[in-house]
Amino acid sequence: QRSCENPATATVAVASTGTVVACVHGPVDDGIPSSAAPPSTGAGHVQAVAWTYSGIGSFAPGAPQETSTDANGEARVRVRSNTSGEARVTATSEGETASILIRYIPVTVSLTPSHDENIIGQTHTVQVSVRRTDNNQPVAGTVVSFEAQGTDGESPAEGSSSTNDQGVASFDFTSSRSGVSRVTATAAGQPHTATKLWRCPATGTPYFPSQDRMNDIVLMSGEDCKGWILDGSGSLHPFGGASSTVGNPSFGNSGLAKEFVVNPEGTGGYILDGFGGLHPIALGDNSPPPLITGQPYFGRDLARDLVLIGATTGYILDGFGAVHPFGGAAEASGSPYFPGSDIARAFVLEEGEEGGYILDGLGALHPFAIGDGTKPPAPTGTPYFGRDIARDVDLQSTGRGFMLDGSGGIHSFGGAPRAIGTPYFGGSDIARELALNANRTGGFLLDGLGGAHTFGAP
Repeated sequence: QRSCENPATATVAVASTGTVVACVHGPVDDGIPSSAAPPSTGAGHVQAVAWTYSGIGSFAPGAPQETSTDANGEARVRVRSNTSGEARVTATSEGETASILIRYIPVTVSLTPSHDENIIGQTHTVQVSVRRTDNNQPVAGTVVSFEAQGTDGESPAEGSSSTNDQGVASFDFTSSRSGVSRVTATAAGQPHTATKLWRCPATGTPYFPSQDRMNDIVLMSGEDCKGWILDGSGSLHPFGGASSTVGNPSFGNSGLAKEFVVNPEGTGGYILDGFGGLHPIALGDNSPPPLITGQPYFGRDLARDLVLIGATTGYILDGFGAVHPFGGAAEASGSPYFPGSDIARAFVLEEGEEGGYILDGLGALHPFAIGDGTKPPAPTGTPYFGRDIARDVDLQSTGRGFMLDGSGGIHSFGGAPRAIGTPYFGGSDIARELALNANRTGGFLLDGLGGAHTFGAP
């Protein structure tokens, strides 16, 4: 609002900050040619302007009640009101005064799109619309602040702009990471939030229509979109530019290859077969890791999951719920045991490796301890399916994480955020594994045909 343009009134959105501008007339005998500084401005002269305010609201917090003109002969003051009504602002300089009537009007703020999806690296635009509540007319000049967070890869992560003559302000940003960004836009004291799911680009994952043969998906350390998919025959399929693998076993169509785990150095790993065998795998040009001895051998298809805690140290879960240490790992205690019932599906260790959880097919999570560690508390908010449909579990942080069911549902527990962007397979038991990305704000859901589906959980 510029008092030098002589408007009788101006509008400011309730709970927004408006700026009143006074243009001060310079002295007639200032010697400045009119072509350089019209007599109607005070260009080249610094003059004090005293402001007074009456009515609803006040000067904005921190706004001085006396300001000076700038090089263009303009002086400014910020005003604000959290309720609707009228106020008068008066500027006085060199004995002359000018005033303007400010009407604070309630506005309606909207943010679009409320949800969208993009490939990482693409630019996404959100728009805020500010309109008068009484007549739906656009409100120009309202400052809108934007903040984007969730993937740790947002750029820019914040910004601000003012609404144009159509009452619209825009914010462009992108993300270098997969997962979900939450974009919060605040205008006229009204915050609104939208979500953006950032998916990995086409990654070259295998796909075998009508062949339910994929068992595991593993991401490279520190990566969101690179990794390997293990099929039941023992083949590892790199995707997203992950290194090739050497040493893969071959089990034909038996489906015996259960899990693949990368060692802490990232130079290789091990494939677990259903009998308990651990098969060394080299990544890229690295040498294969050493053979592991001392792990259990079941003599039948009973091994279900594998966790490494060192280069050659870790645990194997069997279908009855027992956790078997190998390579000198400490004993596990407090785990459930389902004798004769092949119902244990997966397990996970908490950070610090003092304990973890075993998932059974009905959806129950059973805490257990490692060595002298303390058994973690039972997690809250877990689902219970009443039938064998739970397939995998992973932790986002201590006591909170995600459970996968065979139809593709990802169930948050322990206060973890709701997962978005997941597929649903309509009652088919085809979802197999979860793989969380590096910052654990999303990841991949693997189906048995080889489909790798990005999801987010900020």
